[in-house]
Amino acid sequence: MRWLTLLTTLPPTPTRHRVGVWRKLQRMGAVRLRGAGWILPETPETTELFQWLVQEIQSVRGEATLLRVDRVEPMTDPEIAALFHKARSVEYQAVMQRTTADRSRGSAASSTV
Repeated sequence: MRWLTLLTTLPPTPTRHRVGVWRKLQRMGAVRLRGAGWILPETPETTELFQWLVQEIQSVRGEATLLRVDRVEPMTDPEIAALFHKARSVEYQAVMQRTTADRSRGSAASSTV
């Protein structure tokens, strides 16, 4: 599998740029790779997302390097995939809990009508 790795350096202030980039990376589904960068599987869509983010980072006087890699040593593809699963499992559990709670409220409301 091919991977996109984004290495970034942003000025410490104003912090809103750092927070904004972090939030966009989260929405993209990127995961932090060993604290040094962010990684996504290489697809046309993820390539475009990272390219736009590189331009945004550069516009706020940050630095960004986009790498296309075949391997991330010493990790295997399944180990990298596990990073994505782990990063999203907390979000998935929160959605499941809300769904269960909503279903419970809906059942209670319909039985009182």
